[in-house]
Amino acid sequence: MKTFPLALLFLLISFALVANESSEAPSSKAPFSANMSETTHQIRIDGKRVNYIVMAGDTVLSDKDGNPKASIFSTSYIHESKDASRPLIFIFNGGPGSSSVWLHMGVFGPKKVVIPSDAQQVPAAPYTIADNPVSLIDVADMVFIDPVGTGYSIPLGEYEGKDFWGVRQDAQILSEFIRVFITKHQRWNSRKYLAGESYGTTRAALMTRELQEGWGTIDLNGVFLISSILDFQTGDFAPGNDLPFLSFLPTYAATAWYHDALPDKSAWDSQATFLDEVRDFTLNEYATTLVKGDLASEVEVTNVVDKLHAYTGISKQFIKLSKLRLNEFEFMKELLREQGLSVGRLDSRYVGEDANLVASRFEADPSAYAIDGAYTAAIQSLSCIRPWCFEGAEIQHFIG
Repeated sequence: MKTFPLALLFLLISFALVANESSEAPSSKAPFSANMSETTHQIRIDGKRVNYIVMAGDTVLSDKDGNPKASIFSTSYIHESKDASRPLIFIFNGGPGSSSVWLHMGVFGPKKVVIPSDAQQVPAAPYTIADNPVSLIDVADMVFIDPVGTGYSIPLGEYEGKDFWGVRQDAQILSEFIRVFITKHQRWNSRKYLAGESYGTTRAALMTRELQEGWGTIDLNGVFLISSILDFQTGDFAPGNDLPFLSFLPTYAATAWYHDALPDKSAWDSQATFLDEVRDFTLNEYATTLVKGDLASEVEVTNVVDKLHAYTGISKQFIKLSKLRLNEFEFMKELLREQGLSVGRLDSRYVGEDANLVASRFEADPSAYAIDGAYTAAIQSLSCIRPWCFEGAEIQHFIG
């Protein structure tokens, strides 16, 4: 199997279709009836059968006056033994504005949607939903959480989505959900972990503080940071900030390697050797030259131009005009421009065609529209429990 960059590691936006108030469930102000479905299943992992319980549904949270303020939708996978000594992992994606569908159906859940690992495009339905042989259900219980405004999670009563769509407010409501969950299921003494992706890593950091400092102090045993974005300077391509140009370069190089876009790929005996060289160049010659700015010598600038061309396949002229700084959106459009293709931002294996072939940026992320349909179909077919789910509700309601 080919080695490929699954994601640009310092992204501000994860796989997400940002939800807004107009895309919530039919009416968050109408009488709300909480739903919870509980079923039993089994899977074979490493040759051993694992029996587990799935709980999918709503948890209604109330304000200090006892009035409902939000319903949080979650899908929990619990070992049939309900052994409280098992680790308990709370999992969410980022955006902000994404439900947990991506980590749920693509990484950790017992079921996954099958996407070809070397595909450039994903075909239309039907999609294959299969057991996930690398799911963590054999070693840990998992709770996938959808923040308010994503999935089936909605504000209630007099509350609106904007009451929860702030950095701290978001962390507070999900921390409150965790407190309610571990109280209801008697998991206070379990080993507890958070797993967040992209903005979810920022959320996890804030939730760690909220959980430790809130009522009934909750100390965590660990935090998973997936596609981490804790320092937003690493993803902000703003004038005067050179960090993203440095942090993205190895991923640009890996992307060019995957698409055979390098001017001389045979110069390296393996991708690992190639990327080691790129990282060493990034931390030394490239960083030094960018910091020097106009003080860099002509020899230093020429060296950087030559190596950026060799490592990314982008033309020397383009690199010179960009003042040695390759913006991620421009790179994704420029890499395969001569073929009339743009590469994906969140998963740069994927390619797409834009109507405007001479634009400086792609029109939409090919990696998003390549797999959205597959993940949407998968999660809808497994978890649609709402009465209005089959009454023409928009897909946006579920995936966030």
